Amino acid sequence: MKNKVSSLMMIAVAAMVTACTGSKTYVIENAPYSLLNGKVAKKSYEALASVGIGKLNYMETSAAQNAQHFANFVDGLLTHNDFGTLELNLAESARQEQDYKEFIFKIRDDENLVWVTSSGKPYKYGGKVQKVTAADFVFGAKLINTFSVASDTGYLMRDFIKGAAEYYVYTQLIEGIQDGTYSQSEYDTDTKKFKFIYKEIKNNYPNVYNAQYNPDNGGTPLTAADIPNIANGSRLGVKVEGENSVRYSLLNSAMYFPTLLTYSTYLPVNENFYNEKKSNFGTASPDSILYCGPYLLAKHDETNITYKKNPYYAKRQDVINNRYKQAFVDTVHFSVKSSIESGDSRIAFESGNIDGFSLSPNDAIGWDKYIVGPNGTGTIENPDSGLVNSRWLDTIGSCYGSNLVLDRTKNNKTKVSYYSKGNEASVANTERALRLQEVRQMLMATIDYRTYYERYSNGDMDDILGVQRLVSTYVPKQFVMDDNGNEYVEEYYAQALSDYKGITKEAAQEYIAPGQYETRQLDWSDTVVDYNENEHEVGSERAQINALVDNAVAAIEEYNNSPLASEYGGQITFPVNIEYYSMWDADQETKTYDNEFINAMNRRYNNWDDSHEPKADYSDCTVFRMVPTDKITKSNYNDVSGSNAGEYAAYDFSVVQWGWGADYGDPLTYMNTYTYGGDWSSVFAYIGFKKGTNKATMNIRHNPETDALEAVELLEEYTDLVDEGKEQTLNLTNRYTKFAQAEVKLIEELAIYKPQVNYGQGWSLSISHSAGYEMPTSNYGLSNDRMTGMYVLKDTLTSEERKAIRAEQEAAKEAWVNSHDAYNIYG
Repeated sequence: MKNKVSSLMMIAVAAMVTACTGSKTYVIENAPYSLLNGKVAKKSYEALASVGIGKLNYMETSAAQNAQHFANFVDGLLTHNDFGTLELNLAESARQEQDYKEFIFKIRDDENLVWVTSSGKPYKYGGKVQKVTAADFVFGAKLINTFSVASDTGYLMRDFIKGAAEYYVYTQLIEGIQDGTYSQSEYDTDTKKFKFIYKEIKNNYPNVYNAQYNPDNGGTPLTAADIPNIANGSRLGVKVEGENSVRYSLLNSAMYFPTLLTYSTYLPVNENFYNEKKSNFGTASPDSILYCGPYLLAKHDETNITYKKNPYYAKRQDVINNRYKQAFVDTVHFSVKSSIESGDSRIAFESGNIDGFSLSPNDAIGWDKYIVGPNGTGTIENPDSGLVNSRWLDTIGSCYGSNLVLDRTKNNKTKVSYYSKGNEASVANTERALRLQEVRQMLMATIDYRTYYERYSNGDMDDILGVQRLVSTYVPKQFVMDDNGNEYVEEYYAQALSDYKGITKEAAQEYIAPGQYETRQLDWSDTVVDYNENEHEVGSERAQINALVDNAVAAIEEYNNSPLASEYGGQITFPVNIEYYSMWDADQETKTYDNEFINAMNRRYNNWDDSHEPKADYSDCTVFRMVPTDKITKSNYNDVSGSNAGEYAAYDFSVVQWGWGADYGDPLTYMNTYTYGGDWSSVFAYIGFKKGTNKATMNIRHNPETDALEAVELLEEYTDLVDEGKEQTLNLTNRYTKFAQAEVKLIEELAIYKPQVNYGQGWSLSISHSAGYEMPTSNYGLSNDRMTGMYVLKDTLTSEERKAIRAEQEAAKEAWVNSHDAYNIYG
């Protein structure tokens, strides 16, 4: 899912386990991990949250503050088990046809698979208990593709399912006629409606058009005769089949399609209930939705969120047979507290009021007490306290990075500079410079990550917590594996990088290892102390930066002396402004760190030593200069950022930091973002322009074979590689090879995006009574938010006990993975 941010780091909302005085207890039996058996566990789980539920309309919202809750309220066809592989959930069987273009799921025949109200009673309509059926999935598909629903996740249906885009565009037209956006007389016949829909799909959904309607690809063009079936939804490729099965008909073969079914886009909705609630469906009220998952929302107000176990869910046979589906806790309660200060949770824990908390160096007292210890010998890997659960996580979070914007003026949104000394001419000058591949490569390679991240670690970047999440790949490590157990990053990306750089595969693997500076960037200093406190010389890095700057300058001079200068807007003048997004008057501490980063970058560009302070107007930065967007203030932030306008504002700046999280279990979920017509099309202003037209953004680069500059379409070669990978629907080796080559081209060659941080990776440090070793786990979808398979112990497990349980868990996972395919849904 796309994540819109104006600053790289986001503060995650964390829930902390709290004690429930007088909670019922029981003794754990039959747990798969020996050290858990015989432990006393509680029947309640209380937590502290910094935000309440905004809404429960899972057809509309994908916001984390909402999804983490409705993931426990509504079940889908599939889920993940505690080893991270797909399992059947509401479906009792699955099959695929036509080389993964058709998927059929039979709904469980279980008398307890019913829709339940927030009071815990089966929902009845017309005096009849409403079971969860295939029709509920069809109705959900219609809803999420209804224009007025304004779904955050509807694209996950329209990008894959036949007829989804046409249904969406049809509802867009009908709503527009009703509200006056479109003239009724202009679209009063099916022929006129058909022409509107066909044009919209051809222009705005090229992948859909080519897959379903383009006659050159064997497609069948739309006609006016199709309008009635579009209107009633019968052309939508989600249908009830047989007695109680749902069939999904895809635009293209997609072996990984089942991984999408763990997301809210593909959840069921009871039509009768929805029609009763209408606009009140999915508000923050407990009775605004129906439930078929492990928990019911019993209460929600400004200060409390309370779950109760769904009694009918617990009776389902598949739940009884699978521990990762079982709700070991009867009651879940969140106390909503809008302001949680550093150290609050530790103090509450030490007072006996909560069961757990996360350790952070921002809480100096807690850090010294539990990590460092009185003798100062404790470390993150080996904390002083025997209660600290210290572990490295290779989970998958959103990948954030720097993006360069090449066509600000072409987009015609803003040509204004948000730098007080800049103007429209300087914006256009920067745009011309950023079209040069050598300039982009220099900018991305010289980013000073150490200074950039100091704001997030109190200025102490030698601590491992400051660098642990640094990454060099867009597709996260441990995201997907091929049929032979080869991990995508270690195997395929490393090989593609090896081929590109002319280095060994082992050297490439070292280069892309997460949590480091030394191979992550070109470090400016002569001596670096890495997070393991090992000093080593890197004096050649300064020379490498200087060489990159010289190469960029030479490229500009070559461009200025070539015919391309007149063809692409004129000559490039020095200095070139690189506008760095910053809100200059909102937070003086942030401003200080922003200024340090800007100054550090200007030292790099101009070969100054660390003592050189640029002039206030940066007039001594003669070639490239990074400047603050100091016209952005607290008062105009919403207008500039697009929050008020309802549009993204990335096209307003030279370099911005944005993030993306996986939607499904295939590298395409990342690779598609930068293709022609991809997910970032409307954001960065260089992808959405049509291929082969005079609007396509051009990449100007030196061709060593001709020893001359050439202008080629920026994303043509990248998109071709991604398309070649997409065509490999059955051979994962070929598919992943093409995607890896495309990713290397995007990052290393085209240099329009540079990955920086992945929020799922790094050291986790906590003291807690919870034991979630049987909870569902996944790299995408809603499974990770489910609170099944979790014990809340009366006493805290020791560090040694947790290590022993994790060892058992890893052995069990290895045995499971060795005996099961990645998609363990076909029996």
